[in-house]
Amino acid sequence: MGLYFKSGMRIISAMLRFGAVLAAILLTALPTRAVILYGLDNSANTTDPGTGVPFDRVVGVLNSGGNATASGVYLGGGWVLTAGHVFLETQVKLDNVNYNVVSNSTVYLDSADLKLFQIANAPAASNMILNDDPLADLSAASVFVGWGVGKGTPNGPGSWQWGGASTVAQRWGTNVTLPFTEQLQYTSYQGITYDTEYMFTQFNSDGGDSEFIFTLGDSGGALFQFIGGQWVLSGIGGSVSVNGSSTVGDFS
Repeated sequence: MGLYFKSGMRIISAMLRFGAVLAAILLTALPTRAVILYGLDNSANTTDPGTGVPFDRVVGVLNSGGNATASGVYLGGGWVLTAGHVFLETQVKLDNVNYNVVSNSTVYLDSADLKLFQIANAPAASNMILNDDPLADLSAASVFVGWGVGKGTPNGPGSWQWGGASTVAQRWGTNVTLPFTEQLQYTSYQGITYDTEYMFTQFNSDGGDSEFIFTLGDSGGALFQFIGGQWVLSGIGGSVSVNGSSTVGDFS
């Protein structure tokens, strides 16, 4: 297991690990798209699964045309967490309502590919419960929620091209985090170099039909885990390949 490279492009996507520093920011303050599902079509898993997972707290980051191009998670108190490389315009969609991004509110979290920003007239909500030690919960069952494209044309058994704009939706999927992390540096399309510790999942059928892998636009999406009798936020969707397809065995 590890990193795969193809034509000079990293063909994995990564889950950003964050810890107590983010919890402290939340307490004091208070381009990836939607997942491909192993055994289901694009109409599946687009509504709250009804298990208590905070599905409606995951935002779509909108472009000037009102279309979701990335994801984030509403932490409460007007703050949204997303990946640092996500391009912000002026609005996000949260629970089917559009909110304006507050100008000059972005806070970057050291060298990690993470940032916070505020939304105006934010809805009242409890503070998101953060997993401040996700390393203790590696190999745990997880639910990921993100916005964006789904499946496109099949390449063959267990492999799909990414869909187009018509397949964009908020979706959830399941997987299990792998029992290791890796510290990685990469330079984003904005020319910013990030140094981040990543968790990983692998795309296969062992999680059932709802098993997910990221696609372009899932950056900033939320990895939730059910720990100690409650849903906690354990990771944020990070970088993803731009090769335009996903195949069983790929990593996210």
